[in-house]
Amino acid sequence: MNAFSTIRKKISAHIEVKYVADKYQFVDLGHLGLIWGDLKYAIEQMQRLIELLQLLIRNSGMAWGLEKERIYKAGKEFWTTI
Repeated sequence: MNAFSTIRKKISAHIEVKYVADKYQFVDLGHLGLIWGDLKYAIEQMQRLIELLQLLIRNSGMAWGLEKERIYKAGKEFWTTI
């Protein structure tokens, strides 16, 4: 989770650059120690928390099957337009 926090704080929400050896460098994602499976694992671990928050705040559930289809479709459309 620390690596995901670093991505959020230093790359996606804010872009952190460091001045090293007479040039600016971005945060190197390769040094965070993440693999593709980590993202899937993190999402799976957050699903129950999201369900409970939905129940608490909105008094509703979460249709994960429909949500996964929607996200997959949006991702596929995004990558086919590039």
